[in-house]
Amino acid sequence: MVKKIIIIGLVLFAAFNIFLYLIPKDKGVIYTDIEKTELFLYSGHKYKVVTAGSSLIGRFTLKAKTNKNYFNLSLPPSGGCSGVKIIKLSNKIPDTLYLETNYISRGYNKPLIAHTFEPTSHYPKSYFPALQEKNKFFPFFINYLKPGNMDLPSKKRPQGKLFDKLFAKTKEEYSKALNPKEWNAILKELKEDLNYLTAKGCVVVFFEVPLEKEFRNAPKFTFERKSLKAFFNDSKYKWMPPDTTQTYYTGDGKHLLQESFIQFDEYFSHQASMLKQ
Repeated sequence: MVKKIIIIGLVLFAAFNIFLYLIPKDKGVIYTDIEKTELFLYSGHKYKVVTAGSSLIGRFTLKAKTNKNYFNLSLPPSGGCSGVKIIKLSNKIPDTLYLETNYISRGYNKPLIAHTFEPTSHYPKSYFPALQEKNKFFPFFINYLKPGNMDLPSKKRPQGKLFDKLFAKTKEEYSKALNPKEWNAILKELKEDLNYLTAKGCVVVFFEVPLEKEFRNAPKFTFERKSLKAFFNDSKYKWMPPDTTQTYYTGDGKHLLQESFIQFDEYFSHQASMLKQ
C-alpha cells in the first residue's frame, strides 16, 4: 500500500513537472520576493534589460521591451541591492541594468539570498519547476483556474484619515537618519557587486522614482542621493536625471497613483532612449 502511494506520488510529481514545462503560466497575483527571484533564475531566458528596485517599480513593464528580453526584478521588502546580488550570483548578467536608488539604504536581504542559492534547494528547483514557490500544487491550480488581481496602480488616493496616516508614516520614515557605518558598508558591497557586473559588459544606470513634492528634498533622501553620486562617480556608471519639472501624486507619499505612474513611465522611457545615444 505504501509502495503504491509512493509510486502514484512520483507519477503525479513527474506529470506536474511536464505540465509546467509544456504550459508555463505566470501568476496573476503579486509575487513575493522569493517567487520573483525564482522566476528570474529559472525562466530559461537571459535578459538584455533588467530593472532592480523596490515596490516603487513593481508595476514597471517598459512597453518598448515587453518581451523575453526584459525582466522587472522588483523586490518590495528587499530593494535593489538584493536584486543586484541575485543577478551577480546567478551570472545572468543583462546588457543594461536600471537600478532604483530610493531604497538602496535597505541593503541586502541576506536570508533571501542565502535561501535562494542554498545548493540542496537551488539545483533541484532548476530541474523540477514543481518545487518552485509559485508552482505549489493547490495554490497554482486555484490561480490557474481563477487568476487573482494584478498589482495595478491605484487610481485615487485613500479617503480621509487613511491617506493622512499613510502620508505621516512616510514622513516619519524620511525623517530618520541613516546609520553611517551601516550605510557605508552597504555602499562598499554594492560597489563591489556593480564592478563585477560592469566588468562583464553590463551598463548600470541609476534612477530615482519621484515622490510627493514635500519629500523630494527631505534630509534623508537628499543625503542618500548626494552620497550615492559621490560614491558612484566613475564614468562607467550612468545617472538618469530625476524629473523635477512635473508634479507627481501618490497614495501614501511614495507609491505613485496610476496617472502619475504612466507619466513617470513615459519620462523613464524617454530618458532611457536618450542615454543610449
